[in-house]
Amino acid sequence: MAWRLLRRNFTVALFDIDDVRRELFGQADIDAPIGSDDNKRMYAAAHEYLFKDAIPQAIRSGAIPIMVATHSRRELYDRAFEVSEKCRATLKFVLLEPPSIEETIRRAESDTTSVSDTKNLAGDPDQMREYQLSTERFLESYKGKTGNYTWIPQGEPEKMVRKALRYVLGTDGREGRIEGLLFDVDGLLVDTERLKFQVWQELVLLHSSSPLTQEEFLPLIGLSGKRVGEEICRIKGFSLSYDAMNEFRRPRTAELRRTSLSAISENVALVREFAEDGSFALGVISSEKRPVLEENLRFCGIRDLFEVVVGEPKDYQRGLDELGLSAETCLAFEDSPNGIAAAKKAGIRCIALPNELTDGLNLDQADLVIRSGEARSAQMILEKMG
Repeated sequence: MAWRLLRRNFTVALFDIDDVRRELFGQADIDAPIGSDDNKRMYAAAHEYLFKDAIPQAIRSGAIPIMVATHSRRELYDRAFEVSEKCRATLKFVLLEPPSIEETIRRAESDTTSVSDTKNLAGDPDQMREYQLSTERFLESYKGKTGNYTWIPQGEPEKMVRKALRYVLGTDGREGRIEGLLFDVDGLLVDTERLKFQVWQELVLLHSSSPLTQEEFLPLIGLSGKRVGEEICRIKGFSLSYDAMNEFRRPRTAELRRTSLSAISENVALVREFAEDGSFALGVISSEKRPVLEENLRFCGIRDLFEVVVGEPKDYQRGLDELGLSAETCLAFEDSPNGIAAAKKAGIRCIALPNELTDGLNLDQADLVIRSGEARSAQMILEKMG
């Protein structure tokens, strides 16, 4: 399997004893009762093929071997360690987090295509619990024995492989390593806040004799368009539906984007610098709608640098989940107090990079503030935040 992570290409060899067995024996494996002589024979043959042929061949070809395991089969692990030593390579174990007992039973009961040990236990919660606990105890026993062991959550294959690769490559946040960088876009990578302010000003003048001031608008930066609209109606004392607002806002915003949109070059350069390092996963977290985000990133010429793009609603936890990272291993980049608060709520340290419009706001909640016009570099930020 070819895989691209951190802007580098890797060949990954994923090994799962159950998949190997099914590949070798097909329907015969599915039909064989758990614990039968045929079942044991097929497991033994799969072990022999996996450790004698498949894994050594993958290691010799330069692939990254990853063992995915879900069951407590001691012989599987012992053979893997033996093969690793003979090949002078480390076979990484990626252990799937056991689902809850309720989820395990639900999956087993809904599985009508095969026979499995969990399916046989599905009708007995006490026996299922003991099965799960014995598996966890076995896997725990390997923690002190080796340094090539990690848990990853079960989920979409792409996210599982990405998490496994980070572990194999040693970029999984151990020893406090910064692994992920999450960027806002509006007002940080593209100068859209100025355009939005102009459009809101024009809309307010259509419904109120009192102009929208910069002081009134600044606290709203970083909120969703709907929230901004609600707050402006409250502040200026008029009522207007969000759909009615958008009838004016969308075409006017599109017109200004065509004539006046500009990238914030120093921050775009910072993204490129981090990406060229090759050690970080880059993501976008924004309250803007996804299509507009994609357009803004393409405008800056940096769309392909981001693994994950999360649009409205702004959700840092979703970004962490999609990257397979923890809050402790990430940094967020924001330009406004509302954005900083969103990152901090998710437990992520935050660097404030205000633009000319937001530079005078109170950004004390950020862990590091680099004012508009001040020098910035990836190395400087990592030294201060490391």
